[in-house]
Amino acid sequence: TWSAATTIPSSLVGGRSSPVVDGGSTYLFGAWGPSGVPSSNVWKYTHSTDAFTSVGSLQQAKSDAATAVISPGNLIAVGGVDGAGTSLNSCDRVVGGVVSACANYPYT
Repeated sequence: TWSAATTIPSSLVGGRSSPVVDGGSTYLFGAWGPSGVPSSNVWKYTHSTDAFTSVGSLQQAKSDAATAVISPGNLIAVGGVDGAGTSLNSCDRVVGGVVSACANYPYT
């Protein structure tokens, strides 16, 4: 049976967030906000409580990043695009619920 879930945070309204599921939570990296520019927010949606919590900020506002679970509680978001549509080589991670930068990858 379908039912309505909680309202998403306003910084996710424009879509193009980069989600990754880790256990009973979905993490959302960046997105196009309501003002039409990317966001640097990282959100955690906990399925069991139907609640969003802010985890922190990316080093650079972006959307469309590639995301993965490296191991439980160790997540990564690589690349993406900025507000001008420029491809990014930034890398961010969430380890133990804390957002930090990781080494950027090179373009060839």
